[in-house]
Amino acid sequence: MIRRLYVLFPDRAHALAACRTLETLGVPRRRMHALAREGVALDGLPAATAAQREDRLTRVEQGLWYGNLVLFFLVLGVTVLMALQGHWIATLVGVLLMLASYLAGEWFATRVIGVHAREFADALRHGEILLLVDVPVHRLREVEHQLHRRHPEAVIGGSGWAIEALGM
Repeated sequence: MIRRLYVLFPDRAHALAACRTLETLGVPRRRMHALAREGVALDGLPAATAAQREDRLTRVEQGLWYGNLVLFFLVLGVTVLMALQGHWIATLVGVLLMLASYLAGEWFATRVIGVHAREFADALRHGEILLLVDVPVHRLREVEHQLHRRHPEAVIGGSGWAIEALGM
């Protein structure tokens, strides 16, 4: 699984230096994405995709979350009807589906959801540059530590998840 590290830089020069550091750590440029407000020069920095600039990942997460809630309550309704009609096998299947829906929601809420680009809107408005760095889960702490150590001006804003195949 790929995790996305969100790192704020005060200007382009610092962001470029961090990109060079990331490359020495073995992070390919295709896994770095720079965001800034209109008018801030990003020359030399790896550009973010349209999906990353629009923070489409937030909408995907919301869709999954609300879809799971709708599924849970639909199955609850059908399960209650089946129980009232004495269909115990269907009731058992409904209870198992509700349990699976609950566990999926709990896993999603506690392990998957993280930081989003929209949370940095104020910093971007002030001219800062947000660098999204996609790294494998097992390297997240190492990359975060190295960025913090080598670039004290960087503000590490946390991590989230990424869908590399969709450019999000």
